[in-house]
Amino acid sequence: MARKPAAPSGLSNRAKRVWSKTLDHYELREDELSLLTDFCMEITIVDHLQASLTDAPLMIRASHGGEQINPIFSELRMHRQAAMSLWKALKLPEIDSEGDEGQEDPKKVVPMSREESARKAANARWKRNG
Repeated sequence: MARKPAAPSGLSNRAKRVWSKTLDHYELREDELSLLTDFCMEITIVDHLQASLTDAPLMIRASHGGEQINPIFSELRMHRQAAMSLWKALKLPEIDSEGDEGQEDPKKVVPMSREESARKAANARWKRNG
């Protein structure tokens, strides 16, 4: 096994833990390491934004004189969405509690894709009308 790359500088503690745990379980290619780096940076941004909300008001004065929701909330939402998109792009198999990856749970229900659902519905219509 190759040597585990060091975490990028400037990461939050939570992002460092994610980096370390991910690389403990997976050996990533360069492109995947780049995605993991971006994901950990997004986690760090989320952590900083979340920390800034502890003292921030929910509503602030808008430029037109009225009140509006604090823009930190929308920034936080956008960075959480970006983080989840990056994590999904990694396409890593799930790890169970024993640390085994890729084990299929027979009880786990996997939703049908849109194509599978449409095919099943079309077949049901043809059998009924046919």
